[in-house]
Amino acid sequence: MTLGEIAKYERSDLTAARAFWQEAADMGNAAAMSSLGMLELDEGSQEGAIAWFERAAALGGISSTLLLASAEGQRGNRERAGSLLLSIQDDSPELAFISGMSADAYGDEDLARELVTRAVDRGYGPAMVWLGVKLNGQGDIDEAQELFAKAAALGESEAEYHLGAFLEFRGDRDGARDHYERGAKADDPMCVRALGVMARFDGDQASAKDYFNKAIRSEEHTSE
Repeated sequence: MTLGEIAKYERSDLTAARAFWQEAADMGNAAAMSSLGMLELDEGSQEGAIAWFERAAALGGISSTLLLASAEGQRGNRERAGSLLLSIQDDSPELAFISGMSADAYGDEDLARELVTRAVDRGYGPAMVWLGVKLNGQGDIDEAQELFAKAAALGESEAEYHLGAFLEFRGDRDGARDHYERGAKADDPMCVRALGVMARFDGDQASAKDYFNKAIRSEEHTSE
């Protein structure tokens, strides 16, 4: 943790944090420039944030370019935002996925789909789950289920939840339970909570309580 981060997050001293980051930025530290940009965003200055992100991105940092693209997209400059996101792509499926989520956040659904699909094509499980959720919401159930199945085979516990929910909706409670139990073994809170709901429906209040408490602990562990 940097001195600026200690000042901001542990002491809530924004003045000191700004001073530490400004000193580091003056010495050419891209991370400090990005941190100053985030401070500007927190204070409502989009232009000030973009100015800092521009300086940081010019030094070649991927994270800084992601921040700049997001800021440009949020202010409506989607063309430049998209160009920035595409400029940093390499063979990393995780980067393609993160970039796709960034495009989705500022409303460029076409670019988001393109980038996330790149990650899916490279076998990245989280991207399969994300795209599956999107497709499911759009009514493309078959393709969504195919993606969830592939993601589950890669060990993505959230995919087990979506597969289980689909079967439960169709009336196959035993099949749904199998998926929920597989996800629960990986401490997926949604799967654990789904088992709790099932137990409560079946009249097993003690098991339901245990599942709900476990789901809370799983969520707390995930957020740490």
